Amino acid sequence: MDWLVLMIVLMPFVAYIYVNKVMNEPPGGSYKTSYEGLTPSGISIKGRQEEIKQLLENESYFFRSLIPDQKTDFIERVIRFNSSTSFYNSPGIELTERHIILVSSTFVQLTFGLRRSLLDHFNHIQLFPAHYKNKKTHLFHKGEVDISGLISLSWEDYEIGNSDPHDGRNVGLHEMAHAFAIEIIESDLNYHHLILRLKPIFLRARFEINNPYQRPNLLRGYGYSNMHEYFAVATEVFFESPEHMASIHPALYVDMAKLFHQDILTQYRQYELRLSNIQKPNATQLPPV
Repeated sequence: MDWLVLMIVLMPFVAYIYVNKVMNEPPGGSYKTSYEGLTPSGISIKGRQEEIKQLLENESYFFRSLIPDQKTDFIERVIRFNSSTSFYNSPGIELTERHIILVSSTFVQLTFGLRRSLLDHFNHIQLFPAHYKNKKTHLFHKGEVDISGLISLSWEDYEIGNSDPHDGRNVGLHEMAHAFAIEIIESDLNYHHLILRLKPIFLRARFEINNPYQRPNLLRGYGYSNMHEYFAVATEVFFESPEHMASIHPALYVDMAKLFHQDILTQYRQYELRLSNIQKPNATQLPPV
């Protein structure tokens, strides 16, 4: 019964995946990848632990909030993600180590509470300098996930998302959340435990989409387009505005924390407490009277 309910909830999501597969498949039936003809950058960050650490200390609030042992693990996950993922240039942008490290760190952030930070299917990433035009839809995008296994991102919008780590808007987290969810659903046997954690989130999404007057004022309007977008936008808010989510929609916060196996609110509060203790000036010693 539990599985029957789950499949009913996920049916629109699975249909979305299937339709995209069919649309991308040529008349012969052989599957054509959207990254065919692209040349991987070939940039490796193996052995660059110190450079990775310095960059993330400067540019990632999430990384700074980790304790030293966690930072070491995080860096190793970034290196492994880079080793298992092909990154592609596009006209107007030449990839550097900075691009590779930051984009890799976004997915590692998303999955840091889980046993591994790898994608088995979505292991191709193409960066564009700014908004780009999708050849199929002829629409301009900030980012998207193609079922063939390609994640596309506008670097300009990625940087905007990273510039404010607390506003709940981050296209990198958004697109990685799409890839994460689709991979879980597509690889059901490998991610059974994660499917079960997704279930309450999708049930909640369906209810709030269908009952606009009973939804908390948490997500921006786009998050209520469908369950797919609900989850992606909720992921942005969970990682960037956890206190807001926990206050406005505590049940959703708990569900997201269980899925990602991360209590972001506690993590950030502990980090801010450590910062305040470091920055607190020593009390002035008064001479004895």
